[in-house]
Amino acid sequence: MDSTTLFLVNPTAGSGRAQGVWESLRSRGLGLSRTLVECDRSRAKERLLEGLNEPIRRVVAVGGDGTVNLAAECLLAANRGAAGDISLGIVPAGTGGDLAKALELPRSPADAFDRAMGTNLRRIDAIGVSSEGKERVAINVAAAGLAGRVDEVLARTSRPGRRKRYLPATLKALVSYRSINASLRIDGQSQPAGRYYLIAIANGPTFGRGMKVAPGALVDDGLLDFVIVGDVPRWQLPYRLPQLLLGRHLKTRWVEFVRGKTLELTGLDSDMPPIDVDGESFGASQVSFRVLPSALGIAVG
Repeated sequence: MDSTTLFLVNPTAGSGRAQGVWESLRSRGLGLSRTLVECDRSRAKERLLEGLNEPIRRVVAVGGDGTVNLAAECLLAANRGAAGDISLGIVPAGTGGDLAKALELPRSPADAFDRAMGTNLRRIDAIGVSSEGKERVAINVAAAGLAGRVDEVLARTSRPGRRKRYLPATLKALVSYRSINASLRIDGQSQPAGRYYLIAIANGPTFGRGMKVAPGALVDDGLLDFVIVGDVPRWQLPYRLPQLLLGRHLKTRWVEFVRGKTLELTGLDSDMPPIDVDGESFGASQVSFRVLPSALGIAVG
């Protein structure tokens, strides 16, 4: 294995599954010489950006959607992934794996590894997330409202080494959650201010371990799918949540669906939940989202 491949490993992803996946790959005698094994996101980001100063040809993320998000964010921050000279490989080993499913990557770590080391690339879009000089990148889905409250529940209830349980966290969040008050602009066109349960900016079709929030979303069409869920009466929620899980919610009266390139959101409440960015919290009440067409080259074989 040449030293132009850099492996980013989160050993705690998937309730520690990523550690076992990584050990199984190393036991194949592949000579994985350049690796960053790191649990802390900020430290991992710092080390990865340092590593990208070296002559790197590919980065392979071993972990969950958060690990992939970090790798992609660093590639784009270094202004090299967007230029197409560094590929991103993915070995899914986390709880959700929604992006890997959208890309139809193998579930077998060994098969996924072989794909990640291939030279056949698929260019995919990304989502630029900006707020008051802070920049983030989402590869799969960013969302405001309920998704941010779910992140807060997971942060309180999840324990190291235990699998994140998205559906129970969603149900728990719904008990006390109230819709957010916000104004929106989509592709420069203002929308009436109102109350919203969920505003999803989707590049991929699912999030939260398989919830089909934007079932028709394509990761390489140069557009984002905006799924805007209005102020659903609370008594309706037990009936509407299964529709979200199954991707049958887009034609209901409380849901607006638009494809576009930019969305600007201004929260009008003081206690607005954080923005969910590929499962990570991003504290912001005024935030803009934009498509980054063909931003990344994903190794698919």
